[in-house]
Amino acid sequence: MKKIWVLVWITIGASFIQTAQAQEAQIPFDDAGKYLTISPQIEKTVKLFSDYPDFREAKLFQIDTDTFVLEIMYMKEGKLLRDRKTLDAKGFEELRSKFANSALFQDKTRLLSQDGRVHFLSTTTGWGGGLYGWAIPLSFDFGARQTVGTWMLVGGSSFFIPFTFTKDSEISMSMARATRYGATRSFFHGISLYSLFVSEDSGTDEGFLSTAALLSIAEMSAFYQFAKKEVISEGRVEAIGMFGDLGFVSGALTSFVFTGKIDKTAGLTSLIGLGTGLAIGYKSTKNEQYSLGDVYHSQATSFLGSYGMGSIVNIFSNNDARSNAAGAVLGGALGSWYGAKMASEYDFSQTQGVYLLMSTFAGWATGLGSAYTFFGNLNESTLKPYSVLSSIGAIGGYYIMFNYLKEDAVLADDSSARIEWNINPAGVLAVAGELNGNHSKSIIPVQAFSLKFTF
Repeated sequence: MKKIWVLVWITIGASFIQTAQAQEAQIPFDDAGKYLTISPQIEKTVKLFSDYPDFREAKLFQIDTDTFVLEIMYMKEGKLLRDRKTLDAKGFEELRSKFANSALFQDKTRLLSQDGRVHFLSTTTGWGGGLYGWAIPLSFDFGARQTVGTWMLVGGSSFFIPFTFTKDSEISMSMARATRYGATRSFFHGISLYSLFVSEDSGTDEGFLSTAALLSIAEMSAFYQFAKKEVISEGRVEAIGMFGDLGFVSGALTSFVFTGKIDKTAGLTSLIGLGTGLAIGYKSTKNEQYSLGDVYHSQATSFLGSYGMGSIVNIFSNNDARSNAAGAVLGGALGSWYGAKMASEYDFSQTQGVYLLMSTFAGWATGLGSAYTFFGNLNESTLKPYSVLSSIGAIGGYYIMFNYLKEDAVLADDSSARIEWNINPAGVLAVAGELNGNHSKSIIPVQAFSLKFTF
């Protein structure tokens, strides 16, 4: 009889656990599936959330066939708040109908947002004059006069051509940020790509420059089109890019750990890491709220993890480069995980995120300065105190700023119902023992699992 009751309670508990594990799936506001998020720019046209004066973002989630949740982010008294409203099937259809009948679809010219156009043009002009203008003529071995002339022509046209073609196009800040990511990272991606096809001995500066320039143009266009198609936030663009950078660097370092060289293998693994990182970033941020501040905070924690773990390994590895690289890869992954975890508990503004990043690097520089003051020039014999003091400085800078800002960055609690459940391994083992006939003599009850309902 006792076993039957144990089985009954386990069955009931399992049913509760299945309920608790139910996931909210994000769904679009439109039938075409284009608008997953309503940004402030779109809200200016659709006017669905006029009750929120400082509206920031809205998303829609589906719990089951007839239950939906509308999540609205807004600012009030300097704090980012979240309001969650449960909708039934009728309320869901009414919301979608209002969205479909809004001015967004009645007059496409009113949707046009060019908030990021100046930033977009700054990227094309800067890289046109800073890279393409001289890389292209040098790649084809132009003469001195032709090189200077081509430089000026390409630099000037890199402003006028994009300016003309974007006159009647939407250029959001997220699109501008995506374009900048493609332009700035392509130089390093070009190094890896070029190393796959050309050996170190036969490679030329001209070949590398032409590869970097062409790849930069291709990546700029690709990331611009991605941000335009996805209609995603600035924070998510930066988060995806951050994961791509982590994957790229980790891929190269992983190859170095096993081979001890930076060669074609490192070029291949870095590009594989880049693709993997971008894919992970795209999937992991799809249903998450990433602000720019959250991304800057994650960049700080990733740096701390990578640099700090590398320094710790260096203390015990006698300056072994491969061991240090392995520590950096592991530490970077842990730092990235910690940053993502904090993003679910805090919502740092862009300014706060910049403060965190600057404070981390300021502490790092302070540590380096202290090491130079007490130990002199950096060399093999002083590498350990340099790495230790700079790591302590970076961690200290982050810790001080984080504790200074965290109270203003705590996510507001919402009023919707929640189910929280926990499993106690000792309790589960006790239940298993009862089922197998191993009756415990302890008179102290052991909890197998718990459920907490918040309304």
